Amino acid sequence: MELSFTSRRFRSECDDPDFGEAAYGPVVAAGLRIRLADLDAAVTVADLPAGSPRCTGRVLRVSVTADRDLMCEAHGSHAGDSPDWRRVYRLRVLGIEERE
Repeated sequence: MELSFTSRRFRSECDDPDFGEAAYGPVVAAGLRIRLADLDAAVTVADLPAGSPRCTGRVLRVSVTADRDLMCEAHGSHAGDSPDWRRVYRLRVLGIEERE
């Protein structure tokens, strides 16, 4: 899957273990790296092997830890009010939020 990020800083926090640990702590940073590898390996959202993906409208939530989710949205031609997630192959990674 193709991934983009909301900012260069957030991309650095996701790509560099040192930046990620400084921003989120070692547990969340490790979970984030694992989940991003899963997203990178998938062709579409339907191919996600783990992370309990949950789609609500334009937003995709994927588990990072027991209490944190990675927030993403459909990016590009599939962006709409409620895209067909089985066809989405580009995501914009928005951030990490505590699970509701």
